[in-house]
Amino acid sequence: MSKVHETSYTGYDGDKSEIYDQARHRFDPAQLDFIRNKLTKKENLNVVEMGAGTGLFSKALLADPK
Repeated sequence: MSKVHETSYTGYDGDKSEIYDQARHRFDPAQLDFIRNKLTKKENLNVVEMGAGTGLFSKALLADPK
């Protein structure tokens, strides 16, 4: 296994990831509903979240809105 670069490692140590999760942008439910309604396939989706890397948009999109 390769060593994680020191800058990357220290960027998420301590409570920084929790602070990021609390302060980050939240996705508008209406926007997520619009995208969900445009999907023709509702099961076994393969979602690629390009450029973000956190996976939070994919989780919000695939979450059950009910």
